[in-house]
Amino acid sequence: MIDKEIIQALKNNRYPFGMWANPECYGTELGGAMQAKAKEIGKSDNFDYFGGKVWALQDNTNNHFIVDKTYSLRPDYEPLKIIVEKAIYPNEAELCIDDGGEPTSIHILLSSTRFIGFKYEDGGVRTDSIMYMPNENYKGVNHKCEIEGLRLGEVKVIRATHALFQVTK
Repeated sequence: MIDKEIIQALKNNRYPFGMWANPECYGTELGGAMQAKAKEIGKSDNFDYFGGKVWALQDNTNNHFIVDKTYSLRPDYEPLKIIVEKAIYPNEAELCIDDGGEPTSIHILLSSTRFIGFKYEDGGVRTDSIMYMPNENYKGVNHKCEIEGLRLGEVKVIRATHALFQVTK
């Protein structure tokens, strides 16, 4: 089950918490996933509560869901986005990152929907894994350079140190 679907179902919910997994509501799979996701997100400040007549913000510090009460995830809720850094290292003839124990070449990262850029030693993030710096001047950093500048040592090749990925918590 995709988090987006679960979050949308939580935003549209009109059933009591304890009924979500019942077949007449959302069923075991979706309802169970909704209950688990709601507990992960946390009730305080994230859910509205139906008090019998009107919906109100659930803003107390009690983070427990009551089974016979109806909760709806606030419409403005957005999952937290976490940025993961993976170090770039040389592996045989190419630069790689460790992706679950296997070396993954950085040239295929651009096709990943989670990839957001390359990080450099100065903390800057760029879409290219290599940049050219003329005369030790970061203000002159470029995506291209003349080969003569490389031959004469006037242009320094700088490589990214990390690949950055965005994941949703």
